[in-house]
Amino acid sequence: MTKKLVLIFNGITLSPISDKNQIWLTSVELAKSLGYADEKSVSRIFTRNKDEFSSDMTTLFQGGQFDHLGEFKGVQNGTRIFSLRGCHLIAMFAKTVIAKQFRVWVLDILDKGVGTPKPNGIDEILRSFEVQEKRDVHSPMMDALIFIRESVGKKTTDHHFTNENLFCNRALTGKWEPLDESDLDVYDLRLLKAIRLRNMILMQHNLKQADRKDALDKYVTTYLNKTPRLKLVISK
Repeated sequence: MTKKLVLIFNGITLSPISDKNQIWLTSVELAKSLGYADEKSVSRIFTRNKDEFSSDMTTLFQGGQFDHLGEFKGVQNGTRIFSLRGCHLIAMFAKTVIAKQFRVWVLDILDKGVGTPKPNGIDEILRSFEVQEKRDVHSPMMDALIFIRESVGKKTTDHHFTNENLFCNRALTGKWEPLDESDLDVYDLRLLKAIRLRNMILMQHNLKQADRKDALDKYVTTYLNKTPRLKLVISK
């Protein structure tokens, strides 16, 4: 079962963007949460009070945004987004009936540490999902390895398991060496999961590791081009 991080306020499901160690909401979702008909009301509030917003409270989105399934969400370049602190400040100026409830909700999330910058520079809430997703792919890949080797009368030892993991690590980092998952950010964890899935598919075509290398490298290149890292343009 795929795990997704979502925020829910007053029955509204929100899809947060994670970057710069914080969680961000688009002006559209913020407006919806505050009971406005569209994002224009949020834009007007921000314009009238922009001198009170710092760059870590609001910025302009830049680059392809993908959800936790790796699917494009269609957030347009130039869309204004707000961190949770920025959302709270917008709600302070909002005059809607639900604004007070929204402010309490945001503060409750901040108190739990969601969307708050972490010392290691990684949003641990989102990261925990990707770590588990990566681990969940490991067993099926190892099962495929065992099945393929048994089909040709070969046994599978710990050496073969380690070798296959290092092979996938090489596709990610270019180095044939163990990885400490605590050093991987959300993007790399997601990519490593995709690499393991692709490797499992290639294994099922009875390709030897040497024959899988170029195919896996081409897959990673395509992935990086189609699913670039999130980039933000800091602008007030």
